[in-house]
Amino acid sequence: VDAHGDLNTPATSPSGNMHGMPLGLLLGLCDTSTLPGFEWLADTPMLRPDQIVFVGLRDLDGPERDVIRTMGIRAYTMQHVDKWGIGKVMDMAINHFRGSDGSLPPLHLSYDIDAVDPEQAPATGTVVRGGVNF
Repeated sequence: VDAHGDLNTPATSPSGNMHGMPLGLLLGLCDTSTLPGFEWLADTPMLRPDQIVFVGLRDLDGPERDVIRTMGIRAYTMQHVDKWGIGKVMDMAINHFRGSDGSLPPLHLSYDIDAVDPEQAPATGTVVRGGVNF
């Protein structure tokens, strides 16, 4: 649950901020063995695109949009949340992970505070209007 995709790499990031790159690195979108301090990632299992669902996106860089499209990553924007409601969107997100027998694997939810509208949570460092609210 995030306003941003965090799918950048050092080569695609407009700002160069590492906080916009964690998923890009964990998907293996760049050679982490050449990044000082991140060499250890080269020897760890990478995430697969089918293991990711975004909820609440509303501020993506062009290269992040391309990654989502080309890798087929499931993504729900705030427009989806506004249209269907957060409950329905979360149901669809969870159902993405269901096996053919209806079972669910263990799930990890990452919730970035910038998913919340800055009117409700103004202290985030990456303010983007139009987020989840009460």
